[in-house]
Amino acid sequence: MLLAVLGIIGYLFSAIALLLIFFNHAKLSLKFVVLPGIVAFICHVLFVQLHYQLNEPSAYNLVLVANIISLVVGFTALGFAQKYHNYFVVPVCFLFSSLMLFIGIFAPISLTTVASWSIETLSHISFALLAYAVLTITTLLSFQYSFISNRLKSHDLSVLQLPLPALNDVEKQIFKLLLSGTLFLTVSIITGAVFLDNFFGSGQSHKAILSILAWCCFTSLLIGHSLLGWRGNITLALTLSGSTLLTLGYFGSRIIHDFVMMH
Repeated sequence: MLLAVLGIIGYLFSAIALLLIFFNHAKLSLKFVVLPGIVAFICHVLFVQLHYQLNEPSAYNLVLVANIISLVVGFTALGFAQKYHNYFVVPVCFLFSSLMLFIGIFAPISLTTVASWSIETLSHISFALLAYAVLTITTLLSFQYSFISNRLKSHDLSVLQLPLPALNDVEKQIFKLLLSGTLFLTVSIITGAVFLDNFFGSGQSHKAILSILAWCCFTSLLIGHSLLGWRGNITLALTLSGSTLLTLGYFGSRIIHDFVMMH
């Protein structure tokens, strides 16, 4: 419990401070405000390890999986921020992680299980997690591109004083991540079709269909950017659509099953 509380406080402190930097021009050190979030991430990892029986397949319910995904997304976002010196996506990831921690404190551990974790299933889930993390960050970067572009179009040059990369750099980052995330999603779909018995069967078909539709959104954007120069609003629309489809595919039916039908 203490680890979760410390994690929530650390995440919220860093997220709020980063938002103040980006939207209120607060003069704060990025390294200083991100440090509590990194400590919170460590507390989050320890909480998940201690709170759940990770060696038991029956422990993998919706809340645990959501916490694991928030950790994967958060770790990916922090790595991306360190490499490219672009922290715009980090506060959103921290806020999401703090929410998952809060839910993890109060949600019963004995919710319906998600799946058995054979090696084949684990490979499919691993690629699905990587795809979701990378493509979620890609979508957040699309929002960043739109934010900077709109501010510049409004002749608000104060955005140039923020600790953010140039617009062209953000665009390059978007499509690098989009290519990687789409490749991970491709492998995830292929491994699901090959290794999972009912990937296109009853009770699972919606996940496969929504994942494939999301793949079509991301692939269309890659092709459109390469051949037709798509960028800006169309990038935001397609990445947001793809990420929404993935979220519905990964979580939609499980939310209904674990929280609605059980009541």
